[in-house]
Amino acid sequence: MVAVRLAPIDAAFANGQITQAQYDFLVSRVVDGIPRSVWEDHNGGTWHPDAEGNYSRATHPCFNGEIQGDDVVSCQALSVNERMTAEAQKRKDHGWVPHFGIGYRLTDTSRMYLRYTEMLRYPSMFESTIGFSASLNPWGVKPEHARNWELAYIQDLTPWFPKAEYADLKLTYYHNDIRDVIERDNYFNFRNIERQLLRGIELDGRYDTGGFFTSLGLNYSLENKVCDEHTAAILSNGRWNIPHYIPSCFKYGYPNGYLLAQAAPDLSINWTLGGRFLNRKLELGSRFTWHKAYKNSDLENYTRYAGRLEDGSYGFIYFANTPFSWDETLLVDAYAHYKINDNLSVELVGTNLTDLYYVDPTTRSPVAAPGRTLKLSLTGRF
Repeated sequence: MVAVRLAPIDAAFANGQITQAQYDFLVSRVVDGIPRSVWEDHNGGTWHPDAEGNYSRATHPCFNGEIQGDDVVSCQALSVNERMTAEAQKRKDHGWVPHFGIGYRLTDTSRMYLRYTEMLRYPSMFESTIGFSASLNPWGVKPEHARNWELAYIQDLTPWFPKAEYADLKLTYYHNDIRDVIERDNYFNFRNIERQLLRGIELDGRYDTGGFFTSLGLNYSLENKVCDEHTAAILSNGRWNIPHYIPSCFKYGYPNGYLLAQAAPDLSINWTLGGRFLNRKLELGSRFTWHKAYKNSDLENYTRYAGRLEDGSYGFIYFANTPFSWDETLLVDAYAHYKINDNLSVELVGTNLTDLYYVDPTTRSPVAAPGRTLKLSLTGRF
C-alpha cells in the first residue's frame, strides 16, 4: 500500500518536478496517514497465591478482566514464587471417622441396605519425605478423607431355582468422594488436590447346583474425575487465547499429575462357569474377562491444543507422564482341580489361552502381560 501511494511522488522527484524538501514533506504525509501496529508491553497485574500456595483463575489478571481490551493480543502472568528451605520433621497424627449402616428386609428372599463410611489415609513415608522423584510441600500434606456411600439390593433366587444350592443376585450403587487427594505433579512435588469423585454400579450374580456353577460380575463406572482449580489455573496460564477451556474437573486426572496414569476401565465384565464331577473330586472351570477400550475425551481435547498449533503459536504443555491406553480386551482362562484325598490335591491352570498380546489395564506398568501360560501345582496338608 505504501509503495503504491509513493509511486507518483517518486516519479515527480525523478523528473525534477519537485524539490527534495517537497519530496520529504509529501512522503511524510503519506506514511503518517497509514495506520500502523504498535507493540507495547505493560506489567498490568500480578498473580498471587492463597495462604496455602494455591493459585486460581479468579485472581489471574488475564482471566478475571483486570487486563482486557481489543488491543490486548497476548497476556501472561508470572506467578509469585518464594524459595523455602524444607526441613525434616517428626510427624504424628490421628483421627476419628464415622461408620453406619441400615438394612431392611423387603421379603423373605430380598433385602436392601444403605452403608456410609469414612476413611482417612495418611501420607506414606515416600509422600512426606525428600527422595528420588519426590519433593516436600512447604505447606505440608494433609491426609486424604474419603466419604463413601453404598446402596445395595440383594435377591435370593433359590425359590425360582429349587435345584440350586446357591442362587442370588446383588446390585450395588457406590459413590466415593475423596477430599484432599494426595497427588504428585510434573515437578515431583506432593500436594493435596481438592477431590476425586468415583461413582459406579456393580452387579454380582451366582448360580450353583453342586454339579454346575456359574457366576457373573460387572462393574460400570459412571464417573471418575479429579477436580482441582489450582492445577487447572497452572495449566491455563499463558494460554488465555486458546479456544479450549481447561475444566475444573478432569477425567481420571490432570495431564501434569500421576493420577491420570491410574485409570481403570469404564466397564469390566467377569464370567465364570464350570462343573464338578466324580463326587466333586474333580472341578473344571473357565473364566472370561472383558474390558472396555480406554477413552478420555478431556485428554483428547487437551492434546488437540498441545504443542505447536497450526497458526504457529504454542498451546498447552504436553507432559512426559503420558498415560498408557488399551484396546478392547477379552481374556480366556481355564483350570482343572482334582482332590486326590483330604490332604492332597493337584491343579492345572491355563491363563490367556488365546495368547493375546495386551496390556493389563488393572496394572500401572505399560509392560505387556504374560502370554499363554500353564501352571501345574501339587498341594498337600500335613
